Amino acid sequence: ATVVPMSSDTLQIPSQTGGATAYWVAESAQITASDQALGQVPLQAKKLAALTKLSSELFEDSDPAVEGMVVSDLARVLALEEDAKYLRGDGTGSTPTGLENISGVNVDTSTLGANGGTPSFDNLAEMLYRLDADNVPADGRAWLVHPRTINSLRKVKDSANKYLWADPAAPGDPATLWGYPVFSTTAIPINQVKGTSSDCSTVYLGRWPEFVIGQRKALELRASDAAGSAFEYDQVFIRAIMRVDCNVRHTASFEVLKGVRP
Repeated sequence: ATVVPMSSDTLQIPSQTGGATAYWVAESAQITASDQALGQVPLQAKKLAALTKLSSELFEDSDPAVEGMVVSDLARVLALEEDAKYLRGDGTGSTPTGLENISGVNVDTSTLGANGGTPSFDNLAEMLYRLDADNVPADGRAWLVHPRTINSLRKVKDSANKYLWADPAAPGDPATLWGYPVFSTTAIPINQVKGTSSDCSTVYLGRWPEFVIGQRKALELRASDAAGSAFEYDQVFIRAIMRVDCNVRHTASFEVLKGVRP
């Protein structure tokens, strides 16, 4: 994704909704002018925070020191929550509006049927084709899925019962589909309801530099033994805060496939 600093709590970033037009021109003839269709999309900083309370004895007696472990866990928790809301946040309750709820992004809810289904490579190829048909540049494209979806792809076999995606004897999985990286996160759920199914997930494909993260405040970590009731109870409070938002500059650069089952 593209991370942009925010000098205030709001920021308008430029977006492109249409391109210029090229013309063949005779010698010494005037070149016809054309305008790119440009717009703006807003970023509004929203606060993401976590707080943990630990006894002073834990800090004093732990070997190695517990502080590094606690700080690392807080950073991980905030990162996973960022993943979840950047992809599927509904914009309510001071949360960002995530990718699949941004107007203009193609969200496919019908291909896998009323109750969802296991995607084939053909289904994934169609997602890729739609980016190609919209002339989305190839650089920066990537897939984003739950680890369960990767596990389903590992099991796909041809008519001779050979694995299509990876040879089990080869070291590691192929990190790509049609040359584009595949990333996974457990922030994508596997218990979404579609029809009579309650085990559905989502596949995302996009040119991720077009996904913009506005950063008013980067991850800030502070510890205090005097804040709130910490002094009274001889505790240490550790707080993690960031102020961020997200949006997309070019909605045609993303495809979302819903109803993905194992």
